[in-house]
Amino acid sequence: MNAFKKSSKILWKKNKLWIVLMALFFLLFSYTLSSGAANSYVDMISWRITEEMQRVDHGNGYEDVYMGNSEAQEAKKKEMQKLGITQKDLQDLAKKSSEEDVKEEFFLKEFDLVNRGDDYKVLGAQVIKGSLVATLAIGAVLLAFLFSSLEHITPFYRFNRSLPWAKKYDYFAKLLMGLGILLLFTAIAYSLGFLALTRSPLRNVMVYEGMWRAIRQTVVGISSFYIFIFAIGQLAGSFLGHIGLSFIGAVGLGLVQLILVGLNVIFYGGKMSWLFNLSDSFDRFLGNLPTLVQYVLRPVSGFSSMEEGVIVLAVIYGILGYFFHKNQKVENSGKFILESRIEKVVFFLAVLVTATALGAILFSGLAAINSIAIRIIGFLFFGFVSYKIYKKLFDVRIIV
Repeated sequence: MNAFKKSSKILWKKNKLWIVLMALFFLLFSYTLSSGAANSYVDMISWRITEEMQRVDHGNGYEDVYMGNSEAQEAKKKEMQKLGITQKDLQDLAKKSSEEDVKEEFFLKEFDLVNRGDDYKVLGAQVIKGSLVATLAIGAVLLAFLFSSLEHITPFYRFNRSLPWAKKYDYFAKLLMGLGILLLFTAIAYSLGFLALTRSPLRNVMVYEGMWRAIRQTVVGISSFYIFIFAIGQLAGSFLGHIGLSFIGAVGLGLVQLILVGLNVIFYGGKMSWLFNLSDSFDRFLGNLPTLVQYVLRPVSGFSSMEEGVIVLAVIYGILGYFFHKNQKVENSGKFILESRIEKVVFFLAVLVTATALGAILFSGLAAINSIAIRIIGFLFFGFVSYKIYKKLFDVRIIV
C-alpha cells in the first residue's frame, strides 16, 4: 500500500498541470453545452405550442369558427380548456408571433406545460446526458493517452520503470486515478448542466425522472471507455500506435467484414460475388451470437447501449492491460508498438486495411473498368505503397 501511495504521488506531481487544465475545460464547456441543449429544446417546444394554438384558434377550419358554426366553436372551447389557454392568449400569440423572445416569455413562463402530456415533458437527465457524454468521452481519451502512450515517449517512463516496487502499483495508480478524475469531471458536468437548466426557460417544464439512472449509466459507460483506451495504451509505444490500436480494438471482428466489403468493391465493383456472400455470412454469424458476446467481439456496434457489455469489455481489457504493462520493455519506448509479436500482426492489418480502403475508394469511382488484371495491379500498388509508409512509421521512435 505504501508503494501504491508513492506511485500515486509521483503520478500526480508529473501530470497535475494537464489535469487542472482539463478540469478548467470541463468547467467552461459543461455549462455552455447544457445551455445550448436547453435552447434547442426551447425551440422545439415553442414550435409545437405555436402549431397547437394556431390549430385551436382555427378549430375545424377558419371559416367554420368565425362564420358561426356552433360545433366548431364548442370544439375550440374544449381544446382551449384542455390546454389552459384563453382567447386573450390567442390574441397575444398573434401579437407576439413576430417577436424574438415569444418562445421564452409567452410559452415557457406563463403556461403549465408539464401537465400537458409527454409531448411537452422535458427530461432534465436526457438533456444533460445527451449534451455532455461526448465531452466526457474526450476527457477519458485524453487521460488514457496521458497515463500511457504519451508517457511512453518521455524520460519519465524510463525513470518510472526503474523505481524499486512492483509495476502493478504503477498500473493500478494510473487506473484508479484516471477513474477518480473522471468521476469528478462527471460530477462537475452534471452539476453545471443542472445549473444551466435551472437558469434557462426550461425550468418551468423540466422534470427530473431517471436522473440517477442517467448518472449511473454515464459513470459506468465513461469509466469502462477509459479502461478500454487505457489498457490498449499499454501496448502502444507512442500516441500514433495508440490511435491505430484503439481503432482495431474498437472495431474488433468488424474489421474482417470491412476488409471483405472493400475487397468485393475492388475486384467485383460491389456486385454479388463470393466475397459479398462471405461478408454477409460473417455478419449473420456475428448477429446470431448472444448480444453480450457480439458486444465484446465488436465493441463499436453499441458502446453506449448496454451497461453489461461495457462492464465485461472493461474487465477483459483491464486484465489484458495489466499483463501488457507488467511485461513492457523499456527499450521499445517510443516505437509504434511495444510488443514485437503483436507489432507484426498490427503491421499486417494496417497494410491490408489501408490498401483495401484506398483501392475501394478508387475503383468505386471507376466502375467502368472491368479488367480484373487492372484491379489486381491497383490493389497490389496500394499494398506496396502502404507497406513502405507503415515500414517507416513502425521503425520511427518518437522520444521527447
